[in-house]
Amino acid sequence: MNKLWPAIRRHRPFIVIAPLLIIAMTWPTLPLVFDFETFAVPTRNTDVFQKLWDVWHGRQFLAGQTSFYHSDVMFHPLGVSLAYENFSLPHMLSVGLLSAVMPPANAYSLTFLLIVLAVAASAYIYLHYLFADRWLATLGALVMCLSQHVLSHAAHPDVNLIVSLPLSAYFYQRGMREASLKHVIICGAVVGFTAFLSLYIFVCTLISLALLALGYAVGRWRDPRFWRWMLLLGLVIALACAGRVLPMVADADSLSTAISKNTAKERGTDLLSYFVNYRHPLTTPPLKTLFDAGSVFYEPHTNYLGYLPLALVIAGFLRAGSRRLMLPWLGLALPFLLLRLGSVLQIDGERFSHIVLPKALLDELFPLLFQPFHATDHFHIGILLPLAVMTCYGLKPLLDARQARQRGLITLAVIAVVAFEYYETTEVRVLPDEQFAFIDWLREEEGEPRLINLPMGRFESKLYGLHQTMTGYPQVEGLSGRTPPAAYAYIDGNHLLDAWKGGSGALCFPPHQAIYLAALDQLLGDGFTHVVWHHWPLLDGAISVGVGDAPSAYSDEFATVYRLRDFRRNCDLASTVSPPALALLRGLEGASVIVPQEGSAILSILPTADTSPTDDARSAVLFGMRHSSRLALENGRVALAGSVDNDGPDADDLLASHSLVLLAYDSPGASADLVAGYRDWLLKRFISCRQMVEAEAVVEIFLGAGYRCELAIASRPLAVDYANGIRLGNLLVDIQEGQAELQFLWTRLPEEAHSISIQFMDGDGARVAGQDFVIGLEPLASHRIDLSDLPAGDYRVKLILYRYDTGASVAGIATGSQRAFERALEIGRVAVNPRGNSES
Repeated sequence: MNKLWPAIRRHRPFIVIAPLLIIAMTWPTLPLVFDFETFAVPTRNTDVFQKLWDVWHGRQFLAGQTSFYHSDVMFHPLGVSLAYENFSLPHMLSVGLLSAVMPPANAYSLTFLLIVLAVAASAYIYLHYLFADRWLATLGALVMCLSQHVLSHAAHPDVNLIVSLPLSAYFYQRGMREASLKHVIICGAVVGFTAFLSLYIFVCTLISLALLALGYAVGRWRDPRFWRWMLLLGLVIALACAGRVLPMVADADSLSTAISKNTAKERGTDLLSYFVNYRHPLTTPPLKTLFDAGSVFYEPHTNYLGYLPLALVIAGFLRAGSRRLMLPWLGLALPFLLLRLGSVLQIDGERFSHIVLPKALLDELFPLLFQPFHATDHFHIGILLPLAVMTCYGLKPLLDARQARQRGLITLAVIAVVAFEYYETTEVRVLPDEQFAFIDWLREEEGEPRLINLPMGRFESKLYGLHQTMTGYPQVEGLSGRTPPAAYAYIDGNHLLDAWKGGSGALCFPPHQAIYLAALDQLLGDGFTHVVWHHWPLLDGAISVGVGDAPSAYSDEFATVYRLRDFRRNCDLASTVSPPALALLRGLEGASVIVPQEGSAILSILPTADTSPTDDARSAVLFGMRHSSRLALENGRVALAGSVDNDGPDADDLLASHSLVLLAYDSPGASADLVAGYRDWLLKRFISCRQMVEAEAVVEIFLGAGYRCELAIASRPLAVDYANGIRLGNLLVDIQEGQAELQFLWTRLPEEAHSISIQFMDGDGARVAGQDFVIGLEPLASHRIDLSDLPAGDYRVKLILYRYDTGASVAGIATGSQRAFERALEIGRVAVNPRGNSES
């Protein structure tokens, strides 16, 4: 204590002022630390849930239950790589340890306060070393820690825990000034470990240290020892960061995807955000009026520099003695000031595309370092320390001419103004206990639940990740930093999950019933037990489509839970289709009817006994693969039953979205007038291809106008299964007067862009005619190729399917003949006669 007390007295201004001011600037964060009855965190940003998941994942790792860079409970059952997750190890350890004595939300709030204090302390250590002045060091430390970049990122310890920049500068300069190799090695360890603290801070620290070393190299470039030390510094950094960086670079394909993600969506680049505090309760209106500034997208308040700090910087440069010392710091700040502006200059939301900024070039030259900064406000990390140092240089001449008491009063006044400028209201997110009630219900279920949370999406998955920290239950989706596309392979490959991912539902209706049941059996076989529908605003209307007729097992105002096994009830269609018509629909495949997975529909006319004379709402149901709509026939016009939305889609719009329609009804049960009315409605857009009657049930097949019925009704279709899952149901080639018309029916469309190539080959195998076409979003397509210039002779026709972006062809097998092919499939021959006409 004899040694500690003098040190406390020496640094008393910082020790007293910094904690008090941090508490005031972040209020009401401190009360949240001691509120054990409410789940509340000092930010509205939902990324806080992901950071709490990181803490839970860290505990799982320490308990030996998971790998650090992989998770099996997210994107279950395949799991997902966490190589690009924004882990912040000190934050994870702090919240994790504090959670042993308090709830996680309270531990999170306390850790946020500790982060701000740690930033202040690290800056104070360096600034006190640089200026040997406790008042200047206190001012600079508070300029750095009270900056909106630090205070506004309560949900992002990976960008506000900025302790390594001042510490690395401290150890590097001590190493250079004192010729101390020990301090240089410590500097390398600090910089390298930053990769475990934050990848964004790591990159900004590397850039800052490189610029700092460049400044020293100007005077020491002839000193061999300097270069040996720089090589050793680089080696220490590489060794210290290897455990974090190597998992990312191990997979070249994933690395490329992660780097380029969102590069075209730069955010936080507006120049005005340096000069306008968009979140201050008092100064925002006059500043926005002065600059005629509108609202700028994505947290522009994190970049505000403050007028008093800028005034002090300018004052410092006006003095010759200070200017020489400040120029290196201006050189350190300028690259980050420019990088924060992004690739193209933007002022008040207007982009000046002709003014290209340095980041555009650096993205091309060093993509690994610069492309991940699509949220360019993260470059503000590198501005804070130079701004704090230059602010201190600007105030230093004024303090040097004053006595000790006056120095303290002047500094306190400057600090008060800076704090006022930087202030913004701390937003608090509160989650009521009732929002977690469904978890208590799930705990009473037999076995370990495995969940499908709806609606799907990255934003929603943040909350689901919080639920997972409370239960540990595996879930089919999740969220990780730079989530690799491969993580969605299981979801995209399952018919039910793929439909829910697209924001709709899947119907268990012939001829898609087998697909529905196969997807359901896969989910049940992989252990999934429950579907949890979270009640998000504006999305509850889709619940009837999403879950069909499955009964709920639990429901409250926040969530409805379904047992997955109950989804088999969606295949009981007795209420919408009579058993005879249902049996006839299920036998379509044996009747040589080709029905695509997308773009087909069933129009079921209900028996007359099921309809009311005063209510036509149940006269018919139009089933698509992912929707169902009640129809009414009124005065010869078909409309959506009970629809009052004049701006929404009408019955004609729904019908136009289909290429093939199956009309199903009971011949004695359905009203003849209803049948005639709906047939007339269909015939406006479709042609009738076949009517099948069995056991007094009728199924009539309608195909889009302009297509031949043989395309959808064929005993020996040209069916092709491609290796990537695309399926061609049939292809017709009709040649008349030098024109080849090709009609395609795709039973499974590609998810990525694909094209087809039709090639006409002569007897020597040379291509003499042909054309390429992009596969669209519709299962039916018609194309024409001009053959009028072909000389008389026999020609072979080949079909090639290839990816549009890479040009790589797709192998497959013709299912009828069981002919396998690697690239091209011969689909027929053409004979061109001497008169210039051709026959197939």
